[in-house]
Amino acid sequence: MKNILFFLSILCLTFFGCDGRYHRHNSNAEVLKTNHLYESFSKQMEFLPEETVEIKTDTILSNGFELHLKYTTLDKEYQKMALKLKPPKELYYKNFGSELICKRSGKVIFEQRIEKSLFSAFETPEFWDKAIMQFVWIDYEASLNEKVSLNTSFYLPESNSYKDFNIEIYSDGRWYIKPISFVSKLI
Repeated sequence: MKNILFFLSILCLTFFGCDGRYHRHNSNAEVLKTNHLYESFSKQMEFLPEETVEIKTDTILSNGFELHLKYTTLDKEYQKMALKLKPPKELYYKNFGSELICKRSGKVIFEQRIEKSLFSAFETPEFWDKAIMQFVWIDYEASLNEKVSLNTSFYLPESNSYKDFNIEIYSDGRWYIKPISFVSKLI
């Protein structure tokens, strides 16, 4: 019994001696530096866009196609870009996705979620890891009697470059994706 009481009293003294009094005169910054946490607390983080974005477009074209497009931010998918500033700053570009429903004569002929995984065959996985969907829009001039044409653009924040794609949807439900090249040629 005496051994148990002695052991408990030593244990209590040990715990009461670890109350953190030696940190009492240190500033918060000094405590963070001693624990190697100062860098992570002094970083500035910014998300682009800051708020959730949702754009709905309902369009009826003269060729009989009806398009319902819902373009939204994917808040859990983002691309990190570190800026070498003092204090360090990290930008997080949120990714986007679109829900597309295409109708002809009131009948749904095409329904698809448009996001970067849909375009994976056109670029390397490294490209898609860094790419952010920027826009999805209807190409009114290319939408003819039996098809509707949409364009989408992907942005690479680190290189400040873009890749564009065209999606063609035909009245029978067939659809195709092709890259758009804006390379000009000298004559």
